[in-house]
Amino acid sequence: MQRIVAGKPYQFIPPYFGRFWPTVFTHVFPFYLRKQAGIESIDFIGANHLRQSILSKHRIILAPNHSRRSDPMLVALLAKSVRQPFHYLTNWHAFLESKMQGWLIRRLGGFSIYREGLDRKALRVSGQLLTMGRRPLVIFPEGEVSRTNDFLCPFMRGLSFIVKAASDALAKQAFSPKIVVHPVAIKYVLVSDPEESLHRVLDDIEAHFRWPKTKLPLLKRIAKIGRHLLSIKEMENLGYVQKGEISSRVHQLKECLLLELENRWLSSKPRSCFMSRINSLRGVILKRILREGNNKKALQNGQLALEKIDLAARLSNYPYRYLRDNPTVEKMTETVECLEEDVLHRVRTHGRWKAKVQVGETIEVKAGEFHSLTEQVYGCIQTMLDALREPARVEWNPVADHIRVAAG
Repeated sequence: MQRIVAGKPYQFIPPYFGRFWPTVFTHVFPFYLRKQAGIESIDFIGANHLRQSILSKHRIILAPNHSRRSDPMLVALLAKSVRQPFHYLTNWHAFLESKMQGWLIRRLGGFSIYREGLDRKALRVSGQLLTMGRRPLVIFPEGEVSRTNDFLCPFMRGLSFIVKAASDALAKQAFSPKIVVHPVAIKYVLVSDPEESLHRVLDDIEAHFRWPKTKLPLLKRIAKIGRHLLSIKEMENLGYVQKGEISSRVHQLKECLLLELENRWLSSKPRSCFMSRINSLRGVILKRILREGNNKKALQNGQLALEKIDLAARLSNYPYRYLRDNPTVEKMTETVECLEEDVLHRVRTHGRWKAKVQVGETIEVKAGEFHSLTEQVYGCIQTMLDALREPARVEWNPVADHIRVAAG
């Protein structure tokens, strides 16, 4: 989950145009991904679609899904494979997590956007970069890491805004090159058995709750911990434990949190997109904290509201029936990783992985079709993710209730 920095005014961070540091980083990233993310191999599929757009001098946007923190590094390695650095539209808070991370993001080609408000400077610079056409622009339309590789979160509106701004600017030129969007699907597949590692995490979580040791199968342990953690959050925020299955309870708690905050903090009607609602609330509250920084009560109220927003955002990492419908080993691993981060506040690597990065065919941007573009890109990415599924080398046996590694 992206850490939100409160009490600091937003300052736009411009893009870096050099080629030296992107080249250096892409030589280091494979070793880092192997050690820190457990990614042993990377397959690039459809990169020729992107090469053709570069040769045709199109103005290019790459729109990948975003289920893990390793996604930007995989996209940077795609840039290496086509011998063309990219620019990356990056959440401003990511620059502030550490000085080293902020320096690295910018040298890789990243520049900031303030998602909690209408960042006109970031939108204008994005349009200018596309107009110049020196490098493809990477936009993660989901906005934040979703932690669910099989399930796309609803896209934010930034993609259509930026495309429209660039299209309007190019229309004024005598020669108007095409603007094209390449959907990019990033798929992670387990190639080793993570069961022992996952059980150790669940041991630590149960010890955190001071439970006695249990010998339940993996899926039942995940469900038990999930129910308990959800009940705690329901008591803290609703005052009672809801009835029904976990997925519907998660959705209802998330909605109750957002509706309470929107009624208190927003004067206008909330947006329909979940992440837009989250960012609207964050924007209003962060402005209030900046404006009333010397008022301790206002600061406490703002921090409490931000914590509730953070909880609602974390609940979105457990989408409806995600584990109940086809509980693959990858889904169970993602869910345990979410629980580990939410309860133990740490993120570790479980199992060894293969990453697949597929570049979709060009979607040409046409005047007047900016709003439908988002739906088109969403559908293309989901279709590619579904097609990238392969016969699992690591399988969960629902009868024996354990994981096995397939031969080969």
